[in-house]
Amino acid sequence: MAIGSYDKKPKLWLRYVDDTFVIWPHGPEELQSFLKHINSQHPAIQFTMEMEKDRRIPFLDVMVNKRIDGSLGYEIHRKPTHTDRYLNAFSHHHTSQKASLVATLLHRAYKLSDGESLAKEKEHLMTTLKRNGYNRQMILKRTTQVEKRNRTLDKEKQPNEKPERYATIPYVAGTSEKIFRILKKKNIVTRFKCVIKINQIIPKPKDKIPNNLNEGVYRIPCSCGKAYIGETCRSMKIQNLLEATQPTVLQPKVLMNQSFSLVVDFYAQIMRSAVSSIVNRRVKFLSFLLMLPTNFIALRL
Repeated sequence: MAIGSYDKKPKLWLRYVDDTFVIWPHGPEELQSFLKHINSQHPAIQFTMEMEKDRRIPFLDVMVNKRIDGSLGYEIHRKPTHTDRYLNAFSHHHTSQKASLVATLLHRAYKLSDGESLAKEKEHLMTTLKRNGYNRQMILKRTTQVEKRNRTLDKEKQPNEKPERYATIPYVAGTSEKIFRILKKKNIVTRFKCVIKINQIIPKPKDKIPNNLNEGVYRIPCSCGKAYIGETCRSMKIQNLLEATQPTVLQPKVLMNQSFSLVVDFYAQIMRSAVSSIVNRRVKFLSFLLMLPTNFIALRL
Protein backbone atom coordinates (compact mmCIF):
# COMPACT_ATOMS: atom_id res chain seq x y z
CA MET A 1 0.00 0.00 0.00
CA ALA A 2 2.77 2.46 0.95
CA ILE A 3 4.85 1.52 -2.09
CA GLY A 4 1.89 1.71 -4.43
CA SER A 5 0.92 5.21 -3.25
CA TYR A 6 4.36 6.66 -4.00
CA ASP A 7 5.15 7.87 -7.50
CA LYS A 8 8.61 6.23 -7.67
CA LYS A 9 9.14 2.57 -6.98
CA PRO A 10 12.18 0.65 -5.68
CA LYS A 11 13.92 -1.67 -8.12
CA LEU A 12 13.96 -4.47 -5.54
CA TRP A 13 12.03 -4.93 -2.29
CA LEU A 14 12.75 -8.11 -0.30
CA ARG A 15 11.33 -8.48 3.20
CA TYR A 16 12.03 -11.06 5.91
CA VAL A 17 9.92 -10.43 9.06
CA ASP A 18 10.95 -6.85 9.99
CA ASP A 19 14.12 -6.60 7.86
CA THR A 20 13.90 -5.31 4.29
CA PHE A 21 16.51 -5.30 1.54
CA VAL A 22 15.88 -2.52 -0.99
CA ILE A 23 17.59 -1.40 -4.20
CA TRP A 24 16.73 2.25 -4.86
CA PRO A 25 17.70 3.70 -8.28
CA HIS A 26 16.32 7.26 -7.83
CA GLY A 27 19.06 8.94 -5.79
CA PRO A 28 19.62 9.61 -2.04
CA GLU A 29 17.37 12.71 -1.81
CA GLU A 30 14.41 10.87 -3.25
CA LEU A 31 15.19 7.95 -0.92
CA GLN A 32 14.78 10.20 2.13
CA SER A 33 11.40 11.36 0.81
CA PHE A 34 10.36 7.74 0.30
CA LEU A 35 11.37 6.91 3.89
CA LYS A 36 9.25 9.77 5.23
CA HIS A 37 6.36 8.58 3.09
CA ILE A 38 6.31 5.01 4.40
CA ASN A 39 6.77 6.21 7.99
CA SER A 40 3.73 8.45 7.65
CA GLN A 41 1.40 5.52 6.94
CA HIS A 42 0.96 4.46 10.59
CA PRO A 43 2.47 5.91 13.80
CA ALA A 44 3.18 2.43 15.20
CA ILE A 45 5.14 1.30 12.12
CA GLN A 46 8.36 3.25 11.76
CA PHE A 47 11.28 2.22 9.53
CA THR A 48 14.95 2.94 10.12
CA MET A 49 17.45 2.85 7.29
CA GLU A 50 21.05 1.74 6.83
CA MET A 51 22.77 2.50 3.55
CA GLU A 52 25.69 0.70 1.94
CA LYS A 53 29.20 1.67 2.99
CA ASP A 54 32.22 0.96 0.80
CA ARG A 55 29.88 -0.91 -1.58
CA ARG A 56 28.92 -3.33 1.21
CA ILE A 57 25.88 -3.73 3.44
CA PRO A 58 24.91 -6.49 5.95
CA PHE A 59 21.49 -8.12 5.70
CA LEU A 60 20.60 -10.81 8.25
CA ASP A 61 23.60 -13.20 8.30
CA VAL A 62 24.84 -12.17 4.86
CA MET A 63 27.25 -9.42 3.83
CA VAL A 64 26.16 -8.22 0.40
CA ASN A 65 28.80 -6.49 -1.72
CA LYS A 66 28.41 -4.72 -5.04
CA ARG A 67 30.93 -5.76 -7.67
CA ILE A 68 32.42 -3.46 -10.29
CA ASP A 69 30.25 -4.95 -13.04
CA GLY A 70 27.09 -4.17 -11.01
CA SER A 71 26.37 -7.73 -9.88
CA LEU A 72 25.99 -8.65 -6.22
CA GLY A 73 28.31 -10.91 -4.26
CA TYR A 74 27.63 -12.35 -0.83
CA GLU A 75 29.45 -13.90 2.10
CA ILE A 76 28.74 -14.76 5.72
CA HIS A 77 28.44 -11.75 8.03
CA ARG A 78 29.53 -11.85 11.67
CA LYS A 79 28.95 -9.04 14.13
CA PRO A 80 31.97 -7.43 15.84
CA THR A 81 30.88 -9.02 19.14
CA HIS A 82 30.97 -12.56 17.69
CA THR A 83 33.43 -14.74 19.66
CA ASP A 84 33.66 -17.89 17.48
CA ARG A 85 32.99 -20.00 20.56
CA TYR A 86 31.10 -23.22 19.85
CA LEU A 87 30.56 -26.58 21.56
CA ASN A 88 34.01 -27.70 22.71
CA ALA A 89 35.29 -30.99 21.30
CA PHE A 90 36.23 -32.22 24.81
CA SER A 91 32.78 -31.59 26.33
CA HIS A 92 30.64 -34.50 27.56
CA HIS A 93 28.48 -34.84 24.44
CA HIS A 94 27.94 -37.62 21.95
CA THR A 95 30.21 -37.57 18.89
CA SER A 96 27.18 -37.20 16.61
CA GLN A 97 26.33 -33.86 18.25
CA LYS A 98 29.86 -32.57 17.70
CA ALA A 99 29.88 -33.83 14.11
CA SER A 100 26.52 -32.11 13.51
CA LEU A 101 28.01 -28.81 14.67
CA VAL A 102 30.86 -29.07 12.16
CA ALA A 103 28.49 -30.11 9.36
CA THR A 104 26.06 -27.27 10.14
CA LEU A 105 28.75 -24.60 9.99
CA LEU A 106 30.08 -26.01 6.70
CA HIS A 107 26.60 -26.28 5.21
CA ARG A 108 25.95 -22.65 6.19
CA ALA A 109 29.19 -21.66 4.46
CA TYR A 110 28.14 -23.33 1.20
CA LYS A 111 24.66 -21.78 1.25
CA LEU A 112 25.60 -18.21 2.26
CA SER A 113 28.92 -17.75 0.44
CA ASP A 114 29.52 -17.18 -3.25
CA GLY A 115 32.35 -18.81 -5.19
CA GLU A 116 34.78 -16.00 -4.43
CA SER A 117 34.34 -16.05 -0.63
CA LEU A 118 33.78 -19.79 -0.04
CA ALA A 119 37.48 -20.67 0.24
CA LYS A 120 38.03 -17.83 2.72
CA GLU A 121 35.08 -18.98 4.83
CA LYS A 122 36.26 -22.61 4.87
CA GLU A 123 39.70 -21.49 6.01
CA HIS A 124 38.10 -19.40 8.77
CA LEU A 125 36.04 -22.39 9.94
CA MET A 126 39.10 -24.64 9.95
CA THR A 127 40.94 -22.21 12.25
CA THR A 128 37.90 -21.63 14.48
CA LEU A 129 37.07 -25.32 14.91
CA LYS A 130 40.69 -26.13 15.79
CA ARG A 131 40.55 -23.50 18.53
CA ASN A 132 37.46 -25.27 19.86
CA GLY A 133 39.35 -28.56 20.09
CA TYR A 134 38.34 -30.30 16.84
CA ASN A 135 41.03 -32.20 14.92
CA ARG A 136 41.80 -31.59 11.28
CA GLN A 137 40.87 -35.13 10.20
CA MET A 138 37.30 -34.83 11.50
CA ILE A 139 36.83 -31.41 9.89
CA LEU A 140 38.06 -32.65 6.49
CA LYS A 141 35.82 -35.70 6.72
CA ARG A 142 32.74 -33.58 7.34
CA THR A 143 33.81 -31.15 4.62
CA THR A 144 33.87 -33.97 2.07
CA GLN A 145 30.41 -35.14 3.13
CA VAL A 146 28.93 -31.64 2.93
CA GLU A 147 30.49 -31.01 -0.48
CA LYS A 148 29.06 -34.28 -1.80
CA ARG A 149 25.64 -33.43 -0.38
CA ASN A 150 25.64 -30.02 -2.03
CA ARG A 151 26.67 -31.44 -5.43
CA THR A 152 23.85 -33.96 -5.56
CA LEU A 153 20.13 -33.51 -5.11
CA ASP A 154 18.51 -34.94 -2.02
CA LYS A 155 17.10 -38.38 -2.69
CA GLU A 156 13.37 -38.72 -2.31
CA LYS A 157 12.13 -41.31 0.14
CA GLN A 158 10.67 -44.46 -1.32
CA PRO A 159 6.92 -44.94 -0.82
CA ASN A 160 7.47 -48.19 1.11
CA GLU A 161 10.07 -46.68 3.44
CA LYS A 162 9.01 -46.68 7.06
CA PRO A 163 8.75 -43.26 8.73
CA GLU A 164 11.55 -42.46 11.12
CA ARG A 165 10.88 -42.60 14.84
CA TYR A 166 12.82 -40.60 17.39
CA ALA A 167 14.00 -41.26 20.93
CA THR A 168 15.68 -38.81 23.29
CA ILE A 169 17.91 -40.28 25.99
CA PRO A 170 20.42 -38.81 28.50
CA TYR A 171 24.00 -39.11 27.32
CA VAL A 172 26.30 -41.22 29.49
CA ALA A 173 29.62 -42.11 27.87
CA GLY A 174 29.94 -45.86 27.25
CA THR A 175 26.25 -46.61 27.87
CA SER A 176 24.33 -44.35 25.49
CA GLU A 177 26.35 -45.64 22.51
CA LYS A 178 25.09 -49.19 23.14
CA ILE A 179 21.49 -48.01 23.34
CA PHE A 180 22.07 -46.00 20.16
CA ARG A 181 23.18 -49.10 18.23
CA ILE A 182 20.21 -51.16 19.47
CA LEU A 183 17.67 -48.49 18.50
CA LYS A 184 19.33 -47.98 15.13
CA LYS A 185 18.55 -51.60 14.20
CA LYS A 186 14.87 -50.83 14.85
CA ASN A 187 15.01 -47.75 12.56
CA ILE A 188 14.76 -45.38 15.53
CA VAL A 189 16.74 -42.14 15.40
CA THR A 190 18.36 -41.35 18.75
CA ARG A 191 18.85 -37.86 20.12
CA PHE A 192 20.97 -37.14 23.19
CA LYS A 193 20.60 -34.64 26.00
CA CYS A 194 22.75 -33.68 28.99
CA VAL A 195 22.10 -35.47 32.28
CA ILE A 196 22.94 -32.49 34.49
CA LYS A 197 23.48 -28.93 33.34
CA ILE A 198 25.65 -26.35 35.08
CA ASN A 199 22.68 -24.21 36.11
CA GLN A 200 21.24 -27.22 37.95
CA ILE A 201 24.41 -27.62 40.06
CA ILE A 202 25.30 -24.04 40.94
CA PRO A 203 22.73 -22.15 43.09
CA LYS A 204 20.87 -19.47 41.22
CA PRO A 205 22.28 -16.00 42.01
CA LYS A 206 18.88 -14.31 41.86
CA ASP A 207 15.65 -14.92 43.74
CA LYS A 208 12.41 -15.28 41.86
CA ILE A 209 10.34 -12.11 42.06
CA PRO A 210 6.78 -12.76 43.30
CA ASN A 211 3.99 -11.70 40.97
CA ASN A 212 2.68 -9.13 43.42
CA LEU A 213 6.03 -7.33 43.34
CA ASN A 214 5.96 -6.80 39.59
CA GLU A 215 4.71 -3.65 37.92
CA GLY A 216 1.41 -3.65 36.07
CA VAL A 217 -1.97 -2.02 35.41
CA TYR A 218 -4.19 -1.08 38.36
CA ARG A 219 -7.79 0.11 38.87
CA ILE A 220 -9.10 2.43 41.64
CA PRO A 221 -12.90 2.61 41.98
CA CYS A 222 -14.71 5.79 43.03
CA SER A 223 -17.97 6.31 44.95
CA CYS A 224 -19.38 8.08 41.90
CA GLY A 225 -19.52 4.77 40.04
CA LYS A 226 -16.51 5.39 37.81
CA ALA A 227 -13.00 4.00 38.15
CA TYR A 228 -9.49 5.19 37.40
CA ILE A 229 -7.30 2.78 35.42
CA GLY A 230 -3.57 3.43 35.21
CA GLU A 231 -0.18 1.83 34.73
CA THR A 232 2.50 1.91 37.41
CA CYS A 233 6.19 1.10 37.68
CA ARG A 234 5.78 0.36 41.39
CA SER A 235 4.92 -3.11 42.67
CA MET A 236 1.33 -4.22 42.50
CA LYS A 237 1.39 -4.98 46.24
CA ILE A 238 1.48 -1.24 46.97
CA GLN A 239 -1.35 -0.65 44.53
CA ASN A 240 -3.44 -3.38 46.20
CA LEU A 241 -2.85 -1.72 49.58
CA LEU A 242 -3.95 1.60 48.13
CA GLU A 243 -7.10 0.03 46.70
CA ALA A 244 -7.89 -1.46 50.11
CA THR A 245 -8.32 2.07 51.52
CA GLN A 246 -11.45 2.48 49.30
CA PRO A 247 -11.57 6.35 49.27
CA THR A 248 -15.04 7.81 48.94
CA VAL A 249 -13.76 10.60 46.73
CA LEU A 250 -10.44 10.99 44.94
CA GLN A 251 -8.37 13.25 47.21
CA PRO A 252 -4.81 13.43 45.84
CA LYS A 253 -3.20 14.89 48.99
CA VAL A 254 -4.76 12.37 51.38
CA LEU A 255 -4.02 9.52 48.98
CA MET A 256 -0.39 10.68 48.68
CA ASN A 257 0.09 10.69 52.49
CA GLN A 258 -1.44 7.23 52.80
CA SER A 259 0.65 5.85 49.96
CA PHE A 260 3.84 7.38 51.43
CA SER A 261 3.42 5.59 54.76
CA LEU A 262 2.59 2.36 52.97
CA VAL A 263 5.65 2.72 50.75
CA VAL A 264 7.95 3.30 53.76
CA ASP A 265 6.63 0.22 55.58
CA PHE A 266 6.67 -1.88 52.43
CA TYR A 267 10.26 -1.05 51.45
CA ALA A 268 11.42 -1.67 55.01
CA GLN A 269 10.04 -5.20 54.64
CA ILE A 270 11.83 -5.54 51.31
CA MET A 271 15.17 -4.53 52.83
CA ARG A 272 14.79 -7.04 55.67
CA SER A 273 13.90 -9.86 53.25
CA ALA A 274 16.74 -8.87 50.87
CA VAL A 275 19.37 -9.06 53.63
CA SER A 276 18.02 -12.43 54.74
CA SER A 277 18.03 -13.70 51.15
CA ILE A 278 21.66 -12.64 50.57
CA VAL A 279 22.78 -14.44 53.74
CA ASN A 280 20.89 -17.61 52.74
CA ARG A 281 22.42 -17.60 49.23
CA ARG A 282 25.94 -17.25 50.60
CA VAL A 283 25.36 -20.09 53.05
CA LYS A 284 24.09 -22.31 50.22
CA PHE A 285 27.05 -21.45 48.01
CA LEU A 286 29.58 -22.14 50.79
CA SER A 287 27.84 -25.45 51.50
CA PHE A 288 28.11 -26.28 47.80
CA LEU A 289 31.87 -25.50 47.81
CA LEU A 290 32.45 -27.70 50.85
CA MET A 291 30.92 -30.63 48.93
CA LEU A 292 33.54 -30.31 46.17
CA PRO A 293 37.01 -31.90 46.15
CA THR A 294 39.78 -29.80 47.71
CA ASN A 295 41.74 -29.48 44.46
CA PHE A 296 38.64 -28.21 42.63
CA ILE A 297 38.09 -25.50 45.23
CA ALA A 298 41.73 -24.44 45.01
CA LEU A 299 41.56 -24.14 41.25
CA ARG A 300 38.33 -22.18 41.18
CA LEU A 301 39.12 -19.79 44.03
